[in-house]
Order: sequence, then structure tokens, then C-alpha cells
Amino acid sequence: MKKKGKYVLVGIILASFVTIMNFQNKSYAGSNTNINQARQELANLEKLDVSEIEKKIEEKNKPAVVEEEAQVTANSNIDFKKYFENSVFMGDSITEALSEYAYLDPYNVLAKKGQTVVMAKQSVPNLKAMHPARVFLLYGMNDVESYDSVYFKQQYTQLISQIKAVLPSAQIYVQAPFPVLSKAVFSGKMLTNDNINKFRQAVKEMCDEQNVKYVDVTVLVKDSSMYEPDGIHFKYDFYKTYLTYMHDIINK
Repeated sequence: MKKKGKYVLVGIILASFVTIMNFQNKSYAGSNTNINQARQELANLEKLDVSEIEKKIEEKNKPAVVEEEAQVTANSNIDFKKYFENSVFMGDSITEALSEYAYLDPYNVLAKKGQTVVMAKQSVPNLKAMHPARVFLLYGMNDVESYDSVYFKQQYTQLISQIKAVLPSAQIYVQAPFPVLSKAVFSGKMLTNDNINKFRQAVKEMCDEQNVKYVDVTVLVKDSSMYEPDGIHFKYDFYKTYLTYMHDIINK
């Protein structure tokens, strides 16, 4: 046993002994059974490997899962291809990954690396031919490199109007641009969270004005481990949480 492990074990044994002594002082009468039980637990503790003890301590101190995350992961067995078979996801490379990672069929993803809201308008005829019941849009990551938030909002409004014109009965969900990590600035000097926040606010205002559903997907980004090394795109496992969240949004 390593020296550090011995200290950990001794500390735990002493702590357990103090607990037993306190218990004896408080309720000695009629409590022999409980005291013997505590002594047995102490004996069992001594037999445990130090690594097992440390593991138990870590498990006990693990922070509780937040309610929102629990709700998202509760529906982890959804057949995404089946559920979203009458939906189309439009966007840039972040959305394109839905088909590249095979979470959705290519038919349900109308996205391409480098896409902006201006470019997206060229895809409206294809969207019309697909005739989806739901349309999910995610733009802003490339737009922030091309123009300001005012122009972005104007062009996004035009895109929404065009979609409404060709698909009047479709439900439209517009997603907030995702935040990026600080390293993302190496991909473009304008790609900062301060600038993205302005675009996100523009998206929210546009949704209110156009009476379409605004989806704050930023709540899904809990830490940097979800990102690819570029600090912009997301790893494979993230998309399962993402699509489950979209499922829950639809069913609220």
C-alpha cells in the first residue's frame, strides 16, 4: 500500500472511530446492537482497498445533475431519423454534422459549411420541394464574419418571409447562435462571444417580430469538453443531447 493510501485509510478509520464514540455517549442504553453494527462497518472499511474507498468518497461528493440536463437525457432512446423524418434542418457546418454523423438522413439536412442567411435564401426552392412540417434554422457563425447584426437581422427576416411564403403551414424554429471558445478567434478575428451575443439578440428580436419560435440552444453548452479542438464545432456525442432537446421543445 502506498504511503498516501495509508494516510487516507488511517484518516477514514479514525473518523469512523470518533463517530462510534459519539454514538456511544449519546445513546449507550439499549443501543448495543447499533454499536456492534457500527463496529462491523468499521471492520469492513478496514478491509477495503484504498482506491475503492477514494472512489466511494468521490461518488458521494459528486454534484447532483441539474434538472434541465436530467430532462434532456431522459429521452435518450429516441429514433431521431424516424422522429424528424418530416423535418428539415438548415444551417452551416454545425448543422451539417447532423447528417455527417448519421444522426439524421441527408434528406433532412439542408446545410453546408460556410453558409450564411444570405446564402440560405438560395435553398428555399429546395426546401419547398421537400415540403417539411417543421423547419429548424441555425445561422450566425459565418454571418458574424461578413456583416453587422443589423444587416444580419434584415436578411434573416427576409429568409423567414420566403419560407413562410412557400411553406405557410410549416412550424419554424429559429435557434440562437452558439457561443464559441476563446481559441475560435484564430479562425476569424470577429468570431468572439461579444459579437455573437449581438447576433443572438438580433435573432431573438426577429423571432418576436415574425412570430416564430426562438430556441435558446446555448443552454446545452455546459463546458468546453463538448467542443472540437477548433472551439467552434461540436463533438459527436453532443448531437444526441441536441436532438433530444429539440424533441422536448416540440413536445412542450
